[in-house]
Amino acid sequence: MKQILNKDYKVISATMDDGPEVLHLLRDVAYWLRTLGEKQWETVVRGEEDDEVLEAMKNNLVYIVRKENKLVGMFILFPEQTHWDEWLWGKREDAAVYLHKFALASAEIGNGLGKVLIQWIEDYLFQNNIAILRLDCIGSNEKLNLFYKNCGYIKVSQSKCFSLYEKNLTRKVIKNQSQ
Repeated sequence: MKQILNKDYKVISATMDDGPEVLHLLRDVAYWLRTLGEKQWETVVRGEEDDEVLEAMKNNLVYIVRKENKLVGMFILFPEQTHWDEWLWGKREDAAVYLHKFALASAEIGNGLGKVLIQWIEDYLFQNNIAILRLDCIGSNEKLNLFYKNCGYIKVSQSKCFSLYEKNLTRKVIKNQSQ
């Protein structure tokens, strides 16, 4: 799968060959967050999530964003709850997809790519008949919480110091029909 995000960026399903580059990007983002005083990805810094990311990659759940062949972003879309999701959200019996490891290279932050990429994810899921997208982020990261709210996500709960957000993607149909 290769899809154009816009004229400069492509979204591609990651392959195992992308593994080292993806893990490097995640660590770079985690270190960058650390410089801002955020410790939400300390497990990434320590490499404790490498196996989970590589397993997701093996299962074609990892997507990467390239700009002129340079990796500038990545995310994982889990079609069912992970252990982490069950721990935060409780066991859910629905068809929601869970967004994890939404990460952009620090040079790309603030240029609107994040919002464009979230919109791309929503459109991709909607086209694949997914009605609900869920995500979590550390509650203390005010900028990140504001980002998700500005993208139309509803904070449905706070759990174990994490903000839990979701968006009903079926509203896109109503919005598109009324235009």
